[in-house]
Amino acid sequence: MAAPLYPQTSLSTDVTISTANTNLDGVTGAGYGSVATGSAGMDEIDVVYIQAGGATTAGMIRLWVYDGTTAIMVAEIPVPPNTPVNTFPQVPVWRTVVQFNPPLRLPSTSHVLRASTHIGETFYVLAQGRKYT
Repeated sequence: MAAPLYPQTSLSTDVTISTANTNLDGVTGAGYGSVATGSAGMDEIDVVYIQAGGATTAGMIRLWVYDGTTAIMVAEIPVPPNTPVNTFPQVPVWRTVVQFNPPLRLPSTSHVLRASTHIGETFYVLAQGRKYT
């Protein structure tokens, strides 16, 4: 019987993406941001927070698990048009939360959670979970 895995450290890592990429294979083109890279023991991602860096037009944010050769899309998040306003009534920047239940697993150091944006606008992507060693 294999020994149980216990989380060793919490995982909190982020990336900024801003290069437009309309490809649907997770490999072709530029602009993929590495949100989290797996560790030798395994990583689990519970939640991903995404926030626009300013005004947005209609588009998509895509999350991928990339193994060094191929990629699998694990989430496609629609982004609505939004213009933040700092005067009353306030309109905040667009943001969303992607919850993974069960957690998204990155089983080795060759697995990467990547993010891409359909439109060339700035987005901040933060992943939280735990690392196993």
